[in-house]
Amino acid sequence: MRRSRERRWSARTGTNRFIVQSDVYDSFVAKLAQAARQLKVGAGDAEGTQLGPMIDEASVEKVEHLVADALENGGRLIAGGKRHALGGTFFEPTVIADVTAGMRVTREEFFGQVAPVYRFEKEEEAIAMANDTEYGLACYFYTGDLGRAFRVMEGLKYGLIGVNEGLITTPEVPFGGVKESGLGKEGGHQGIEDYLDTKYACLGGLGL
Repeated sequence: MRRSRERRWSARTGTNRFIVQSDVYDSFVAKLAQAARQLKVGAGDAEGTQLGPMIDEASVEKVEHLVADALENGGRLIAGGKRHALGGTFFEPTVIADVTAGMRVTREEFFGQVAPVYRFEKEEEAIAMANDTEYGLACYFYTGDLGRAFRVMEGLKYGLIGVNEGLITTPEVPFGGVKESGLGKEGGHQGIEDYLDTKYACLGGLGL
């Protein structure tokens, strides 16, 4: 049965890191690069556009520096990597393989068309890599093992976690991160808490 997403509200979060198991790493990178090259880049109001421009020149320059740093420190450029032929603040969909923890793209939050791909061997290593950041808004992972699903959910330090799902937000659930990704929540019954002034009173000694 097809599940309709037409009425689903989604607060968008950009994926900054792809952490991939070594056995499928090369295949994943190749398929991701192929998908990136097929994206239609264009103005947001143009028919069929899948990827628009970046917000300003400073953002483009930051992405350029992050890509350059990754390549200088051993990363492999698989797709994109430079400004788009459309000019302005358009940037090519970019895939970089063999990314490591020491690169700037790992440590700095960015909002650009870059997909850094990391390699891991064991489950514990993947969890540690995912948590090795000062940010903690959203993360997603894929598995067919129910036990692993619960173990990884428990281990990940993020406000939002998707298991085998990329679109996980709706108005009925809390939206918000941990660590340096902010305090408080939007949505769900938890979203009202930041708007309340909670008062606690304890009465005693009234001669009763």
